Amino acid sequence: MTKITLAVGKGFSGEIFRYEIDDELQVGEMMKRFVSEIYQGETDVDSF
Repeated sequence: MTKITLAVGKGFSGEIFRYEIDDELQVGEMMKRFVSEIYQGETDVDSF
C-alpha cells in the first residue's frame, strides 16, 4: 500500500489542508473526510 499526500485549499480563506491517505481509498470516502475536517463535522457531502 502506498501513501499519497494531497493538499486541499479552502475557498476564500486560503487555508491549506494536507492529508496523507492510502492509495486504495475510495474517492467518496476521501471527500467525506475532507468535508468533515474542513467544515467542522459536516457529514452530508452531497448537500455540501
